[in-house]
Amino acid sequence: MNISFVDLISTLNKIETCNESLYSLLELCNKLEKVDSISIDMNDHISIVPFYMSDEGRYEIYWGELTIKSVSRPMFENYILERTGKKKIEAVDETVKERMKSLYLEVVTPKTSITSSELINCIRYIINSTEVIEDVTKAFVRHKPSFVFAEEHLYFAVY
Repeated sequence: MNISFVDLISTLNKIETCNESLYSLLELCNKLEKVDSISIDMNDHISIVPFYMSDEGRYEIYWGELTIKSVSRPMFENYILERTGKKKIEAVDETVKERMKSLYLEVVTPKTSITSSELINCIRYIINSTEVIEDVTKAFVRHKPSFVFAEEHLYFAVY
């Protein structure tokens, strides 16, 4: 079964905040896990930026952006260099490369879609990442010392 990314997102509950539409990462992941393997048709370039939203506030996890690109040839190394500002791939820390590998999908022509399992793996990386949990906790504990991270407060915007 094929579904467009726009159609997939339109099936999710939406929260409007700060002139943006945000969707639950858990809801998307659960929806994808409930269906057998599907192909998600991709156009050009999509960025999924995670946010943490709770009563304490809203926090953009900018470094956790999931990028999905349609490309004519593999471009992962170029993507890393572009994002890090480095001139050579050898200059990029291995931890950064691994994180970026988990947050980047390419749709190399003639392919036109990604599988649901590819997208699930990326979403699960964000949800389960100790880096995300530590980053969010550090941001919120300053304002509320008893803050406890909860994955159901992870949302995303699509650009």
